[in-house]
Formats: sequence, C-alpha cells, structure tokens
Amino acid sequence: MNSTIMDSGMELLAKTGQALLLARDLSSATCIISSVARKITEADGATFILREGNYSFYADEDAMSPLWKGSRFPIDTCLGGWSMTHGKVAIIEDVYADDRVSPDIYHPTFVKSIAIVPIGTDHATGALGVYWAEHRVISHEEIALLQSLADLAASALETIKVYTDLEQRAKDAAAQHELVSKELALITKEFESFSYSISHDLRAPLRAIIGFSKMLEEDYSKTLDMEGQRVLGVIQRNAGKMDTLINDLLKFSRLARKELQRNTIDTYKLLQSTINEINQSTVHKSTIQIGTLFPSYADYSLLSQVWANLISNAIKFSSRKERPFIEIGSYRKDNEIIYFIKDNGAGFNMAYADKLFGVFQRLHKPTEFEGTGVGLAIVHRIVTKHGGTVWADAVLSEGATFYFSLPDHENQVVNNP
Repeated sequence: MNSTIMDSGMELLAKTGQALLLARDLSSATCIISSVARKITEADGATFILREGNYSFYADEDAMSPLWKGSRFPIDTCLGGWSMTHGKVAIIEDVYADDRVSPDIYHPTFVKSIAIVPIGTDHATGALGVYWAEHRVISHEEIALLQSLADLAASALETIKVYTDLEQRAKDAAAQHELVSKELALITKEFESFSYSISHDLRAPLRAIIGFSKMLEEDYSKTLDMEGQRVLGVIQRNAGKMDTLINDLLKFSRLARKELQRNTIDTYKLLQSTINEINQSTVHKSTIQIGTLFPSYADYSLLSQVWANLISNAIKFSSRKERPFIEIGSYRKDNEIIYFIKDNGAGFNMAYADKLFGVFQRLHKPTEFEGTGVGLAIVHRIVTKHGGTVWADAVLSEGATFYFSLPDHENQVVNNP
C-alpha cells in the first residue's frame, strides 16, 4: 500500500469519526462503517457482523454482489464467529484451503480471499469482514486501518446503545423535562468524548508512519536516489498534514468540555497580542487596520482562538493580492456587539456560504490554499458557546467579511490609536 493511499485512508477515518457522531441508529452506523471498510482496503465487498448470543448476524454489507446481509450463522461455523470468539484478526488467502471455514458458505459468492478483524478487544461484540474476488493477502497497513475502523465501530455501538436507551426513556418520561434535559446533556458530553477518543486512536498509525519515515531518512538517505528521496518527502509532508488535522480535531472536541471563564476583555490589546504572535510565526505582507473595538465579555483563551483563526484566514486568503489589506472593527446593534474582519482576498461564492462553518468543509482547493477545514468550525463552536452567532459575506475574487456577535455586557467604547 503506497503512502498516498495510506494517507487518504487515515483522512477518511477522521471524516468517518465525525459522520458517526451524527449516527443515531444502528443501521446508519453499520452502513457507514461497511462502506468505509471496503474503501480503505480496496476490497470487492465488506460486511458488518454482530454477535447475537451463539450466532453471527451479518447486519450490513457493501459489496459488488450480494453476500449474506440479514443472515445468521452459528458462531462456530463462520470466520466472523471465529474472529469474535478468539478476539483475533483472521486472514485467509484461499477460502477453499483453510479449515476454519466451510467451503459451502462461499461457493455461491465471488469470495476467494478474506480478512476479518474483531470489534472490541476483551469481549468482541462484532467483526468487520472484507472480501476479494481474486486471491489477495491484506497488507499490514490495511489491517492497521481496518482495526482503527473497528475501534471506531466499537465506540459507535456503545454510544448508539446509550443514545437509544436514553431516547426510549425520554419517551417514557415525557413529563420529566428536567431529568431528560440533564441526560441529554450527558449524552452530548459522551459524543464529544467519542470525538476526542477518535482523534487519539488515529495517532497510532500516524506515529508509525512518522517514525518509520524518520528511520528511513536517517539510515538510508545517502543510498536513496532522487526519486526515493522525493517519495520519502511526500510521505513526511502528508504525515505532517495529518498530524495538523488530528490536532485541530482535538481542539474542536475539547471545546465542549471547557467551562467558560468570562471576564471583561480589552479587545484591542487582545488583537495586538494575537497579531504579534501571528507575525512571529507567519511571513506575510498584509496591512492590518484596527478600528473602534468594544470590550468583550468572554473567555479570554477561547476568544483569542477565534481572532487567531479569523486573522490567519484573512492573511492566507489575501496572500495572492499585490497589496493585501485587512480591516478589523466592531459596532453595537440590538443588545449585541458585532465584530468583523474584512479582507480583499480570494472571497468565495455565497451560494456555498452555509458550508463555511462545518467540519472538513472547504470552499477552495487544497492546491490553492492549505488548511484542514476545521478552523472556522472551531470559531463557530466558540462563538455559539458564548451565546453569539457567526456569519460571512463575500464576493468571489474580491474579498470576504466575517462577522461574529457577542452579548453586549458593558456600554463602553475603546477608541484605539
């Protein structure tokens, strides 16, 4: 498996984790996971198997032709049952030459080779199976990706069970609004913990890639030809991008757990500090003009993150202009303070404005402007957590203006020099 496929597989796992956060029922989760299992292993088919007592239930599948979706087999008669019972990965290059499987099961299908990983370590509750129409041995990298997906599946099954139980209890106790509200808050917190654990789980295969590439560079760089060094550089750059993506996901998931510590903030001083930090880490030629700024009543560290993300974006998307110009200011309206940052950069098509603040949503190609697609989602979550809103206005190729509102806590103005 080459570095590009490995990198795309890891990125797909990150997106899968976010998609599973929205899955509220078993069928949605099994459909997502079966599809991803097939993609990351380039298989001809994939199944999601659940343990039901002494039976293996093939709950879902994504395959070139029908396999066993909806079927139940005694747990000791199929490879999925063997993997769940032993808690081990099963790899079979030839299904007709392995005594763990009955050839009769596979005669009606296209299956020639199989790989199955258990879902759950101590007591497997299911398994993920991938199948090929030709003889094939799955690679170690593909097994690592499939096992990471199985770990996500285990967390998703547990979370969906909790959510399903909660939903049923809410229906049974519709009159007990206070209790239901508390439990809904608890499940939301568990979803955020799930997102946090996803990001950590993705670090394992990434650390292996980074570690092995460094070993290769240190021990064999002098013997690698130009093409070998180029490929090694591609691996290291893509691993770096993935590391940045995981860090952004961690920041995003931590926001829900952070308690707000609101204080009155001199917004002008906060901006000066933020801009100084950006200037030390980023080479740019933007002129930044700061107008009248009202004080903010907010969590200092979180508001710093909002401004850092918005200013960094303005610098990035105006970097191709001959004279990049950024304007920052604020005004009062309807018991709120509206802050804005305006640039004369690339802008965007307003038809896609609703996608701006979603995780992994990007309106420009990565080849045009680098990024993970998480920064504006972090801005949205922080502002919403403060009881405000965030929106944008833009003209393609002419620039964009981003706005966010905060409750007007104090009626005083700071006129900046």
